[in-house]
Amino acid sequence: MTNAQKWVSIFLVLFVILLALSKLTSRNEDETTNSSDKYNSTQTEQMSQAEILISNNKCMDCHGQNLDGSASGPSLAKVGQNWTKEDLLTFLKNPPAFSDDPRIQQYKGKYRKSMPAVDKMNDNELNILADHLMNLK
Repeated sequence: MTNAQKWVSIFLVLFVILLALSKLTSRNEDETTNSSDKYNSTQTEQMSQAEILISNNKCMDCHGQNLDGSASGPSLAKVGQNWTKEDLLTFLKNPPAFSDDPRIQQYKGKYRKSMPAVDKMNDNELNILADHLMNLK
């Protein structure tokens, strides 16, 4: 083998090694990107589902366009600071059960209507709504 052939062989071996390394690192980056995209996509999907549920159930009629309160209902911005998800789900299904709760007592007399039961949603939809409300800021 001549010197030129040795150099070409070395060059080809290095090229193959670099190509293999590039494929391995780009695959890891794709996996990382895909997993974060899946998370963002799921989060966005749940958010849009919650917004549809809020719209369909006319929550904005009492709680305001951005759920930040109105003359008809309180702001929902700090629900996650004052409620656990389990309590919130129970409240949404049966608001009268919380009539003696201090969180609800503060609103009696201040608003024209009482919170109606959210009975048009199934458990999955209620969970999506509760997750959304718990994360409002």
